[in-house]
Amino acid sequence: MIIEYQGSSPISRPSSSVTSEAQDSSKESPQNVIVLSVPVLEGGNSALRNKIEYPGEAIENNIEGIVSILFTINEDGSTSNFEVLQEIGYGCEEAVIKAIQNSKFEPGQLRQQRNARYTWLVSVEFKL
Repeated sequence: MIIEYQGSSPISRPSSSVTSEAQDSSKESPQNVIVLSVPVLEGGNSALRNKIEYPGEAIENNIEGIVSILFTINEDGSTSNFEVLQEIGYGCEEAVIKAIQNSKFEPGQLRQQRNARYTWLVSVEFKL
């Protein structure tokens, strides 16, 4: 069995409110944020990959595919707000979330050297 880690990257979470051209143009647009550093996964990608356990039920059913999880790295380095964007079932999404929760992140910093929240995407390929 092989679990291939596809990578992670800081991304912007889409705004829950959509602005159309027909709306009042005097409304404020989203503010740009200048960052000093982005979060760092302790041990790198291989540390996360090593924490992911291929679920037995997925192995028994020959389940392969890609799982993508969107989540937040908080100001203290903890993780929250897990959202499954791509799933294959049989416990694979839960295995990735558990590995993320058991990982350590050094939080990113804003320009003012304050810790900041980041939204990240992790995609993992499960392959037998």
